[in-house]
Amino acid sequence: MKTRSDMCESMTCCHKLYSNVVSRKLMFLHTILSLDVHSTTRNIFVKRYILYTSDKTVMLGFIPDICKIICIYGLQKFINNVLICPTSLPSQLEWKTRVKDLVLTNEQHSWRDRIINDVDFHMFRTLQLSITPAVVSKIFDKTCTNA
Repeated sequence: MKTRSDMCESMTCCHKLYSNVVSRKLMFLHTILSLDVHSTTRNIFVKRYILYTSDKTVMLGFIPDICKIICIYGLQKFINNVLICPTSLPSQLEWKTRVKDLVLTNEQHSWRDRIINDVDFHMFRTLQLSITPAVVSKIFDKTCTNA
């Protein structure tokens, strides 16, 4: 659900809760994929992932959620390559950086589309041209850090 306050999140250096959830799910996916190829947990994930992606078996939970996220962020080929060649999985730090970049880029794109296409934000566009913290937020952060 979109509200008017979600457009101001960028001014206070906040990101959508959904973005944090997506980041954590993708980090958990890395944890699963980095398990030994003979690990029961990894094998259950792979089996259910293949089952879901091959014939869209009705499922609830992590598998359909992560499949939707993988599609949104264009990671299908990458994940499939990792399933075929587990050694192609990047380190946790590289994965975290990639996830952060993908989520931020997606969030910025969504924000920009909304601010450009919604006529209610005509005046807001003149004040906040990009999804960056406002000066007030930066000053507040410095004050809190120094306290």
